[in-house]
Amino acid sequence: MIGPLLISQTKSTEAYNHFFVKLACLNPSIRHVLAFGTDGEEPLLYAMKTSMNYGLHFRCFGHFRNNCIDKLKTSNVPELVQQEFLSDLFGNRQGDVYEKGK
Repeated sequence: MIGPLLISQTKSTEAYNHFFVKLACLNPSIRHVLAFGTDGEEPLLYAMKTSMNYGLHFRCFGHFRNNCIDKLKTSNVPELVQQEFLSDLFGNRQGDVYEKGK
């Protein structure tokens, strides 16, 4: 099932805000959403906060993990240290055994 879709070339707060205002006009109950999640993109977050006044913002854990991996790859941190850092933070899987992060 495909839900509402925004196609934009700007990724601006104004473009996102236009989208969420339209959604709220079509479905006024969206203003009472209690929580929403994003990838951390600030213009998107600001627009969602405007349209969903009561909603708490949560950061998508998968995006957060991928952002950490990308940042480590572009840093001067040795690969072995990167892997140790990621294992400490997110845990590690060895076969069927999963070890939680610290």
